[in-house]
Amino acid sequence: MSIISTQETLGPNLFDTEKESLTPEQVVALWTDPDFGLQDPNNFIRWDPMVYGRDPILYQELVNELKMKFGLLQENIDECRFNWNEYMVDALEFIADVVP
Repeated sequence: MSIISTQETLGPNLFDTEKESLTPEQVVALWTDPDFGLQDPNNFIRWDPMVYGRDPILYQELVNELKMKFGLLQENIDECRFNWNEYMVDALEFIADVVP
């Protein structure tokens, strides 16, 4: 799995942009937005409900915000949630390997 480190890697790695499901404007907004933008690690906490097993009400609130604020479709959110969880598993495995 590739690292999401730039605006250019956000679309292909977190969303399935091969389907061209996101516009370039949506990708820019998801990267730079002051509240949700993934260029700022402080915003990651707002994305926490994407993790499987989190509070379903908080997840639905996030879904509604992503639909309203960024114009995402449920299909986009489902792709993002799957990929977000893949990244979380990879991150937790990495941490487990380096922390004694």
